[in-house]
This record gives sequence, structure tokens and C-alpha cells, in this order.
Amino acid sequence: MKYESREKDIMKINICKSLYYLFVILTVALIFVLPVKPALAGCQLNIFIKNTGNASLEVNNEYSGGYHTSVKIKFGKWKDLRAGDWFFYEDGLELDPTGKMGDVFRGDFNCGAKRRYKFRYSCQGGDNRGRSFTDYYPSSTGWTKQQSVTVNLESCQ
Repeated sequence: MKYESREKDIMKINICKSLYYLFVILTVALIFVLPVKPALAGCQLNIFIKNTGNASLEVNNEYSGGYHTSVKIKFGKWKDLRAGDWFFYEDGLELDPTGKMGDVFRGDFNCGAKRRYKFRYSCQGGDNRGRSFTDYYPSSTGWTKQQSVTVNLESCQ
């Protein structure tokens, strides 16, 4: 009788151990499968562009290693806005005079980081037809912590 009781106890212990190991394995697997981001990492920013010139323009939104539409944090490198899902499916963004469009950019750093934005665009009409320009926000040397920005593109006349 004692032998059967001890055997049942060992079976119960083995079942508990097996369930524990299964729980640990599933927990570790979920850590690698589910996307988990730290609370302070990343920020959603609203970035708008507005054509304040008199002629249509096209903003180049192709991947470029930070050459076209990009953002830079202070002491960092230029990063394509498209890499942060800003107009992810658009290579070129066309804007008529007074036209405005915007999208959410998912930034890598916290919302308080100082940023500078860069936009390369070409004029589709007017005196500057075919010419390309680069505009910065807030300027080519300034920084902003604003989470919603409107960049005026004004060179297409």
C-alpha cells in the first residue's frame, strides 16, 4: 500500500514538473514572438507638408538612406521618414498649390527628443519647373520637440 501511494506521489510530482516546464517554454517562446516595446522607446509624430508656392510639386519619398524625406535626432543620423511608416506605400507625393497632406511617423526615440526634418521635392510647373529643392524644419540648423509639425514647401513659383 505504501509503495502504491509513493508511486502516485512521484507521478503527481512529475506531472507538476512537466506542466511547469511547459509553462516556462511557452512564456519564453511568447517573449520572442510578440512585439514588446519599452514604454519610453518610440513616439508617434504627426508630420504634414504644405505647398505654399504657386506651382505644383512632388516630394520624393523613396528610400534613400536619409537623402530625401528624412528625420534626424540631435547627434544622430538622417533616417528616411518612410522607414517610420510615413506614407509607407508612396514613392512620390504630389501637391497642388495650397495643397496639404500628412501622416503619422513612428519615431525611434521618445517624444521629447530634438528633431530636424528634411524634404526634397521638385517643381512640376511654374518658373522653377524641373528644379529640385530641399527644405528643413524648423531650419537647416534648428531643432524641434513638437510632436505635430507642418512643413511649408515654398520654392515652386
